[in-house]
Parts: sequence; C-alpha cells; structure tokens
Amino acid sequence: MKGDVAALARVLRSLEEQKRDVAAQLAEARVKAAHPLADSWGEVQSLAVALANAPDPEDARLRLRSVLRRLISEIRLLVIPKPKGHTRLAVAQIYFAGDGVRSYIIYHHPAHHSFAGHTPAQQWVKSLKELIPKDFDLRKPADALRLEALLLPIFAQSNRRAD
Repeated sequence: MKGDVAALARVLRSLEEQKRDVAAQLAEARVKAAHPLADSWGEVQSLAVALANAPDPEDARLRLRSVLRRLISEIRLLVIPKPKGHTRLAVAQIYFAGDGVRSYIIYHHPAHHSFAGHTPAQQWVKSLKELIPKDFDLRKPADALRLEALLLPIFAQSNRRAD
C-alpha cells in the first residue's frame, strides 16, 4: 500500500505541473487574442500622431510604450566607436513578436565647437535589409564580432576630418 501512495503523489505532482503550464499558455493566448499584432501596428501609428498633438503627452507616451512592448520582443544594439573621436556607428536589430526582424545602421556625429567655427550634429539611419545576410543575428556573439570587424575599418577611414 505504501508504494502506491508514493506513485500516486508523483503522478499528482506531474498533473499539477502540467495544469500550471497549460494555465500559463492560456493566459498568454488570451493576451495575444485581445491584442492582435495587426491591430497593434495600427494603434502604434495612431498613437504616434496622437503623441505629436496630445494635450497630455505623458498619457500618449505610456499607451505607445505598452503597444510597443506587445510588438517588440527584443532589441540588440552593437555600438562601434570611431577610434580617436566622438562619432558613433551602431547596428540595431529589432526582433518583433511573431519572428519578424529588422536591421538598421545608425550614424551619429555630435556637434563640434572650435576656433574654426561650429559644426552641427549629424545623424542618419538606414535599413540594412539588403546589406546583411538574412541569417545574421546580433544575439549570436560570433555574428556581432564579424559585423564589427567588417564595419570598423570602413568607419575608421571614413570622414577623418569629422573628428
């Protein structure tokens, strides 16, 4: 009789664990069903417009942040400083819920004041869709190192007068 109770306790623990897992999956499915991704994209666009014209920008900013949290699962950033200067180059990969990925390259050169005059800050952002392989992933350290090794020499040689 003693052995039967121990076996039943193990089965009961296993069933309880399965019940917790199914409850967590159900809760996640309910959240996704309540806020489909397509609806969230439309909401982002309308909230961005609302933020620009909002009498209460803090409220619009909080709603926008909530929608972006549902859409974006992760962002990885590789920052490449220019040797001997303040200019920065960065590569950002944005991982969306539903397995979408977008990659961008970001350039920033701060404003500079000198005896020769004032140079205004410069920045730009470009999509890397056509420039990097589809399997490139900043979450993999080897991919990040490969990209840094590729971009650093180009970046170090470019725009030498800027710094």
